[in-house]
Amino acid sequence: MTKSLFEQLGSLSAVKQLANTFYDVMDKDPAYLELRVLHPQKLTTTKKKLYRLLAHWLGGPALLTVEPPSAQLLERRHHHIDLNDRHAALWLDCMQHAMRSCELNTQLQQQLNHRFSSMIKAMQQQRKTIKKAPN
Repeated sequence: MTKSLFEQLGSLSAVKQLANTFYDVMDKDPAYLELRVLHPQKLTTTKKKLYRLLAHWLGGPALLTVEPPSAQLLERRHHHIDLNDRHAALWLDCMQHAMRSCELNTQLQQQLNHRFSSMIKAMQQQRKTIKKAPN
C-alpha cells in the first residue's frame, strides 16, 4: 500500500519543521522579498497555519479544518494576494529550498512539488472562475 505524503514525511514534527523552515527561508533570503512583503511582520501565526494546513492536506491529522483544504478554501484565504505566475514560481522555489534544507529525499521533494504546483494551479483557476462569474 502506498504511503501518504504525511507518512513519508514521518511525523507532525517533520511537517512543522518544513512549515517553519519555509517561512524562515522566506524571511531571510532576499530572493523571496517579493513574497515576504505579502505576509505579516511576525510569522509565528502564519507558520502555525501552514503547519496545520500541511498536516491535514498531506494525509495526516486534521489540525486546522474538518475537511481537507481545497483550492476554493485556499483561494479565499489568499484573496488579498495576486496569485500571479511570478508569485507561484517564487512560492514553489522557496518551498523547494525549504525541502532541501529539511533534507527530504529527492523522490519525496518531487512528489510534494507536484502536489504544491497542482494546488497553486487549481487556486489560480478558482480565481479566474470567480472573476468570470456574473454578479
